[in-house]
Amino acid sequence: MFIRPFKEQDLSEILAIERASFTHPYGEEVFNHLWNRHPEGFAVACEEDKIVGYTLFGVDDDGDGVLYSISVHPSARHRGYGAMLLEYSLKQLAKKVKRVYLQVAVDNLAAIQLYLKRGFTKKKTCREYYEDGRDAYLLVKQLR
Repeated sequence: MFIRPFKEQDLSEILAIERASFTHPYGEEVFNHLWNRHPEGFAVACEEDKIVGYTLFGVDDDGDGVLYSISVHPSARHRGYGAMLLEYSLKQLAKKVKRVYLQVAVDNLAAIQLYLKRGFTKKKTCREYYEDGRDAYLLVKQLR
């Protein structure tokens, strides 16, 4: 397993992972916008030559790191890819920022557990954050 930078031809596989992972997935235009804004923050996890997950992160206008999305295809979960993508993201962001934040659905228990285990703390609950009315937690981690 390895992580490499995203390439434009990877987008169809990323969209398939997104659709398999989320009720309200990001569309192609969102990924293209974020990739254009943060090209160094888009990477994929591969098992041999198959993409099994991705991470998308960047630096916001206030100089904080943002984890926009980390996802692993359901068929590849519970094998350490999510943790590997998170560690990669944090290592890259630590070169540029002092802290990083993300939003995660309050019912995404596996992701919440992963983030808390890696030192994130719950800052607040964002009411009706998602299109379907679900709440999200705002999680924050100091990097240095």
